[in-house]
Amino acid sequence: MSTREEWKVAKAAVDAIEKEREALLAPTKERYDAALEQLDLIEESLPEHLGRCEGCDEPIWEGDRYAYGNEDCIYLCENCAPSWGDMLVNPDQFVDAEGEYHTPETAKAAVDAHLAAGGSLDDKMVSA
Repeated sequence: MSTREEWKVAKAAVDAIEKEREALLAPTKERYDAALEQLDLIEESLPEHLGRCEGCDEPIWEGDRYAYGNEDCIYLCENCAPSWGDMLVNPDQFVDAEGEYHTPETAKAAVDAHLAAGGSLDDKMVSA
């Protein structure tokens, strides 16, 4: 069987399961959508609600410690936020104060400064 044929078989299996899932969810879909809408309305009306964590979908409230990506408006709760050690592993996923992506050298310099100030590699990169 060719790779294309394997793909077609796998895709058909996914489609069949998706139809089964839709049938299973159908009896609760209306109630679920209404509950989601109510939750959204409550969150939008609360000034202390900042957003939802992109990692775990938990709400982030004013006063919570969280990480925020300005360019892509991503919120991460403290549990899902990266650590300073993560910056050393994947420096090109972090931006500096000017919005430039870190290089291994600039990431190491930032981490070294954090450590010199008494920080740890396990510290989460969050603010309140």
